[in-house]
Amino acid sequence: MASEQSMMNEAQERATKVGSEGQTPPEVKVRIFEEGSVDLLRIASLGASDLGRYRANHEYFGQTSLVNLPASLKIVSEAFAGETEGTINTFFGGTALAIEFFRDDPAWQTGRRVVPPGNTAHLYRLQNPDDPAGYALGLQLEVDTVSNGLTAFVIYKSYDATGPAWTNQVFNSDLERIGSADPMAIDTRVQSWSYTVMANAQTGR
Repeated sequence: MASEQSMMNEAQERATKVGSEGQTPPEVKVRIFEEGSVDLLRIASLGASDLGRYRANHEYFGQTSLVNLPASLKIVSEAFAGETEGTINTFFGGTALAIEFFRDDPAWQTGRRVVPPGNTAHLYRLQNPDDPAGYALGLQLEVDTVSNGLTAFVIYKSYDATGPAWTNQVFNSDLERIGSADPMAIDTRVQSWSYTVMANAQTGR
């Protein structure tokens, strides 16, 4: 039988792995907004340690209004800098919690995401934060058609995707909406895609 210490070590190793194999890099704060307007979405991605009520290896999504999403958005990511429960609370000020997601492993699926009934998908093209000249990524916001609440945040990456969607913690980039929810329109150089989904577990999505 494994000793208590070995089981603790195994649990700690898994926590570290989950933190590094997640969808966004750990210990970042991300803002998505229309230039000159308020933030539409804020994301805080925790690393291997809890911050008060915010749990380790979880991603939190706070939203404002997702009605009539514009064709062009901005995305800004910054690294944690001495974050506490209080600073995360401040970061989410003025938003409503939409998703709390535990980063599981493996995270990537191949093909095209099937959007659940009652939801509208808004797919945006993102220049790869790790390699601007490389294959683009797709960010898909899925919104409930009745409540206008965010139900899922989907990231598309080229077919051989592993680990986090990107590793660069600090970047500032544009998001350009694609006319359909077909990932083939993200980057014509890519012939097949992988995707990962961040959604509340209770939604079954």
